[in-house]
Amino acid sequence: TSFNPFPCHKVIIETFFSDHTAPIISLQNLTAPKRENNVKTQKKRMFSHKNVENFKSLLQKENWDPVFVNHPENNSSKKYKIFRYKTIKGQTRHDKGWFTTGLRVSASKKRELHILSKSSTDIEFKTYVASYKKIFKKCVKHAKIMYNSSKIKNSRNKSKMAWNIIKKETGAKIKHHSVSEINVDGRL
Repeated sequence: TSFNPFPCHKVIIETFFSDHTAPIISLQNLTAPKRENNVKTQKKRMFSHKNVENFKSLLQKENWDPVFVNHPENNSSKKYKIFRYKTIKGQTRHDKGWFTTGLRVSASKKRELHILSKSSTDIEFKTYVASYKKIFKKCVKHAKIMYNSSKIKNSRNKSKMAWNIIKKETGAKIKHHSVSEINVDGRL
């Protein structure tokens, strides 16, 4: 995965007062690294047919005596890294057909109002922001209902589409089965 821990320095201090120790962590970077335009990078090894064949031929040509003598495992394995990492950039996209341009504008305004309300002391402004958030939440709920209803209404198999929507909303994976044979009373 694309886990990128913050650089930190960890120290455990022995207090000698009791059996407890004092762990100290100093963080150099307190802000998370930003992803541009929701682009997610991932490193994967490429196991192409060409690389596998090349790897097999290199294994046959290799003299194995120095491998078993060389104790630092990382040094000896560097010679055989034919399956290199490739950085793959991909945009995580979700089916948000319900998220219209109007909702996008309202969401950005809601974010701005939220930031302003954190530093404001005006009670009327804070109640306005709270009501704006409440209305926005209702609009999102209504947009999702309208979008899913139209998907069900326009589909040929309405119950299957409804269950696919339920599975998508709950996070369950949709299984795709292809029928290759039909067995009826022991006959194909």
